[in-house]
Amino acid sequence: TKEGKYTAVVTTTDNVSNSSTKNYNINIDKTAPTTAAPTASKTTKSITITCKQTDGLSGINASTKQYAIYKDGAWSAWQTSNVFNNLTTNKTYSVKTKTTDNAGNSSESAELSITTNELTAGSLILKLKD
Repeated sequence: TKEGKYTAVVTTTDNVSNSSTKNYNINIDKTAPTTAAPTASKTTKSITITCKQTDGLSGINASTKQYAIYKDGAWSAWQTSNVFNNLTTNKTYSVKTKTTDNAGNSSESAELSITTNELTAGSLILKLKD
């Protein structure tokens, strides 16, 4: 069967010739979600990732979204939290997402490089005592 959106028409008839017809919408999805890179926000010590992968036929199963970060020379294990804390200030990390669509097809996103914020000095105001 080809991938796509179909309508199945089902007609039933009972033993006294009463019939009923119902239409069923069916999506056949054999394609994995897109590999769109995530977006991210950052602080001096954390990165929060937003999954941007999509699936046009069956949709993304939100409970399957997972996130990983590349640090200390290796990828982390996949996790369900999209927040990575206790990172080094002013350091570049790579992040990626993985998700599964409602038909069971899964894919990993492209990677995104993001640098945590630098620490900046605040303003100090000195006031001389009269």
